[in-house]
Formats: sequence, structure tokens, C-alpha cells
Amino acid sequence: MLFCQVAKFKRHALIAALTPLLLGSAGQVGLALSQANPLEQSPSSMRLAQTYTNNQIRANKLLREGVEKFSKGDYQGALQAYNQSIQLDNTEALAFVNRANAHLALNNRQAAIADYNQALKLKPDSGELYYNRGRLHAVLGQPTNALNDFNKAIEKGEAKAPVYYSRGVAHMTLGNAQAALQDYSKAIELDGNYIRAYYDRGIVHHQLGQNAAALADFSQVLQRDASHRQAYKNRGSIHTLMGNHTAAINDFNQALRLDPQDAKTYYNRGVAYALSGNRQAAINDYSEAIRLDARYAAAYANRGNAQLLIGNRQSALEDYNRAIALDPNNATAFSNRGMVYDSQGNPQAAVNDYLHAAKLFQQQGKTAEYQRLQGAISRLGQYVPTATTPASPTEAIGGVETFEPTPETQPTPTPTPTPTPTPTPTPTPTPTPTPTPTPTPTPTPTPAPTPTPTPTPTPTPTPAPTPTPTPT
Repeated sequence: MLFCQVAKFKRHALIAALTPLLLGSAGQVGLALSQANPLEQSPSSMRLAQTYTNNQIRANKLLREGVEKFSKGDYQGALQAYNQSIQLDNTEALAFVNRANAHLALNNRQAAIADYNQALKLKPDSGELYYNRGRLHAVLGQPTNALNDFNKAIEKGEAKAPVYYSRGVAHMTLGNAQAALQDYSKAIELDGNYIRAYYDRGIVHHQLGQNAAALADFSQVLQRDASHRQAYKNRGSIHTLMGNHTAAINDFNQALRLDPQDAKTYYNRGVAYALSGNRQAAINDYSEAIRLDARYAAAYANRGNAQLLIGNRQSALEDYNRAIALDPNNATAFSNRGMVYDSQGNPQAAVNDYLHAAKLFQQQGKTAEYQRLQGAISRLGQYVPTATTPASPTEAIGGVETFEPTPETQPTPTPTPTPTPTPTPTPTPTPTPTPTPTPTPTPTPTPAPTPTPTPTPTPTPTPAPTPTPTPT
């Protein structure tokens, strides 16, 4: 799965990114106008030269007027000024670039692309123009076009850190993790304080299974920006994966200090507490995550795990019911609920949940989890329906109202992860689970109860969180 998406700049963010080209050139828009020599030219040629010069002067004035209006937020007024300037002089690339920015501010993205195309016809050797058009292609969801423009920008001499970084984002969007890694590293080589490059490289390192390198990159981010809460969250998740639960909790504490209303961070810290054996603290954090987001299915499922581990079977059952209602495809919740039913002497309900969990695990390609369930299903073989398929999510839920899961939000300016592994139980004849987190697309590891033959569960973490690049 991709951890990084194409850079999704908000309109104002992209304007801010492109404005330096506009404002930086504003003082240079004056044209070097040659004056006609009356001794060398006839009256008619003098009049033609004067007319051409006047057009350029008027175009230049309108261009400056557009820049001023743009800087004040009057994008429509700026667009009108640029239109008039281009009517008078359509040979000035800067006018097309500035008009493209105005179109972009007004969300006329295709018109902005058309103006960049025209600017590049006038200045085909401008690496900066290729770079800016590439970023616009990225905004339009055209990573291949963006990649081509970034390649051209570098070829034309714009071999700068932001260009390599942006090309890395395009590579990542297209699934080329190794190429992205090389470009992020090149950006860092050119600019040792490029926070976004460190951050996104950390995500790529994690995707490639290089968690120690990912940890180092997130630490580099925090050395340069101690208020980068997403880096704390991702580093905390990596610490969790590496078994450094105390360090993970410390990082999540810092993230919560910066954003005390973040449900995912409470969830992640709950995972770290659960894996370190502090189940009551885990329950408290899962409960806070649920308070902040009442439809947080994974938080209900993990709170159910913790409740089950401390012997609160009825509370666990209620949490699993809610998790399944929110996410009918949560195979682990079905499996764990089956263990509760099994322990309560309800074999028919247990086998129904085991069968449905096995079906979901198989559909999701989780072969190990599917195979682990076969022992429990075989033990309850007499209760397995002979002429029917495993119960559907609605039947297994037993009439509990189902909801669509709340979609995960994605960072806006830059591609980024937050680990969210889900619990993966290993049911056996004895329903005493041990949390075992399993990765999902967002960096939020989740412990899963893994029943063992003895009544004393021992957490065995095997999470694989998925960090999501966020804006710096």
C-alpha cells in the first residue's frame, strides 16, 4: 500500500508555493525598451516603433497592477489585468505564469495548465516553469505528467532540493518506493534541513521494512521542529513496532500535548499501554478515543480485547458488538467475539463467528489467521452448519445496527502515515487471548487477543503500522 500520495496542495497552499515566482519577478517585469533614433529611421518606422513600445509599456503596467491585486487577494481583478496585459503583448512568459496563478487561485486548474503550456512555449528552457507545471499536474492527480515535468526541470538545470522532493512524491504516488527514496535522499543532500524530505523518507523506510532508518528520519524531523506532532505519532508507532513501549508512550504523550483532541493518538498510546501490560491504562485511552470519535471501530475492538484480558467478558462482548456494527469486515472482532461466546458456553454462536471470521480472513488474504481458526472450528465441528455458508455480517451481528466506517482523513499539503494495525487473534480451545497487533493503512497499531491454553495471557506484539505523510 502506498504511504504517500501525490502532494495534495490546498488552493492557498499551492498559490503560496507558486507566488515566489510571481512576486519575485514583479520587480523585473519592466521591459528594456529600445528608443527609436530619429536620424536612422523614417517617420513611418518611428511611428511603428513607438506604437509597439507603448503597447509594451501598457502591458507592463497592467502586469504590475495584476501583481498588486493578486497580493491583496483580488484574484478576479488580477485575472482581468493579466488578460488585458496579454492582449497587448502575448510574448511575455511571465504574464502567462502570473495569469496561471490567478486561474489557480480561482480554482480554474485546466486554464492554469494551459497558461503554463503557453509560458513554456515562450521559455522552453525554463526549468522553473517545468517544476511549477509539474506541481500543478500533481494537484490535478496526474503523477505521470508531474514526473515528466520534474525530470525536465532537472534536465534544464533546476536540480534543486524542492524539485527532487516533488519528484520523490510523484514516484511514491506511482508506487516506485526505491526511486522515491533516492530522490528524498538527494533533496536532503542538497538541503540538510529539508523537513518534509526527512519525514517522507521515514515513511518510505518504514514501507520497505527499514524501521530503524525510519526512526532516525522521524528523529531528524523532531530535531528541526519540536512541534511536529505527526513525527511524534509516527516515531511512537515505530517504537511500538520495535518493542520500545516506554519510548512510544513518551512520544504519544508529546503528540497529545500538541493536539489533545486527537483520537488516533489516544488509540496508539492505548496500544503501547496494552503491549506493556498496563491494560487499565489501555482501556482508559481507548475510551477517550471513543469519546472523541464515537465511530472508531478499532478502538472498540481493542477495548474489547483489553476487557477480555482482565476478565470483563460481558464488557468485551459489548465492545465487539459495537466494533462489528461499525466495521462488518473486521475479521478479528468476529474471531474474538467467537472466543467470548465459546468461553460462555455458547458453541453455536461461537462457531458462527469463527466461520465468518475465517471467511473474511481468507478474502483478505490473511492465510495464517485463517489457518489458526481451523482448530477452533474443528473442535466445534458438530455445530458447523452443513447446508449453509457462514453467516453474513448482519446475521452474525444479530440485528445490531450497522454503520459505514468513518473514512480516515488524509493530510492535505503533503503525502503522510499514522500506523493503525488491527488485532489478530490466534484462537485455541482456551479463550484466553493475547494482544497481537496487525498492520492496516494508517499508523495506529492494534493489539489483538491471542488465546492460549493457560488462563494467563501474555501480549505478543507483531504490529506493522502504516505511517501517513502529513504536512509539515
